[in-house]
Amino acid sequence: KYLALYDQITMKEKTVALRKAVKEMRDVVKKRQYSSKLFANELVVEEKRTLKLRKEGKNIQREIESTKSSIIREEIILRQNLEKLKKVEKQLISESATVEELKSQIIEKRK
Repeated sequence: KYLALYDQITMKEKTVALRKAVKEMRDVVKKRQYSSKLFANELVVEEKRTLKLRKEGKNIQREIESTKSSIIREEIILRQNLEKLKKVEKQLISESATVEELKSQIIEKRK
């Protein structure tokens, strides 16, 4: 009889202990799930940040390419203008020589 009572008491204690252990395990699982959700959210935020940075990087790359081509166009225009200036300079030198020649001819005729 006492043995049966003892078995019942130990069974109740075991049941209580098992319930407590199960509750603790559930709490641990919930905490881990929560941590997993937080980590997943952080990953999503980080991925969005990475995508935004990639997009900004692509935009900056486009701006760099655009600036490069603008600089190249400007350089071509400047070279063309320089060639035109050289031609004008040669023409002015030629005309200046002609003017000097005419001056000297006029001076000789006056003598």
